Amino acid sequence: MLLVAAIALLGPKDHAKQPSWLDFSIASYILRYDEQHEVMAVHDKKTGYYLTRTVDCDGAIVTITLTKDKSQIEGMKIIDKPLPSLSTGKGITIGDSPERVRKILGKPTDIDKDGGVTYTYQWETKVHGNDGEYDNIYTFKKGKLVEIEFWRSDNSE
Repeated sequence: MLLVAAIALLGPKDHAKQPSWLDFSIASYILRYDEQHEVMAVHDKKTGYYLTRTVDCDGAIVTITLTKDKSQIEGMKIIDKPLPSLSTGKGITIGDSPERVRKILGKPTDIDKDGGVTYTYQWETKVHGNDGEYDNIYTFKKGKLVEIEFWRSDNSE
């Protein structure tokens, strides 16, 4: 009887299991903001790629982006340093085809075909008042992956 009461009080689980596509690292940099993971911009001269970590809303929104688009790093102090890789933690690599990305990650939540092809994988979660949204975004041009962006929003109160 006590067990039944405890189950009734706890209710159903409101935490959905993380989707298998969810990734938190690009070029060995983590989608996180704290004393060890600060705002930064790194430029790899050999590949021409920039990796940025940006923060908005006092850390509630964190973005890491791997791109050649210099306009995305305007106003940031840039450190010239080789990147360990041009890959995500799931093994998606700059230059991959849309087919390879789908094979590894599955069907995207959204596909945008405006000015190329962009796959967006999106997950929203609510765990004990801890609301959050995660986006993993892959942009292709001429059939090749050219940009990767991971985004996290913490909507907790």
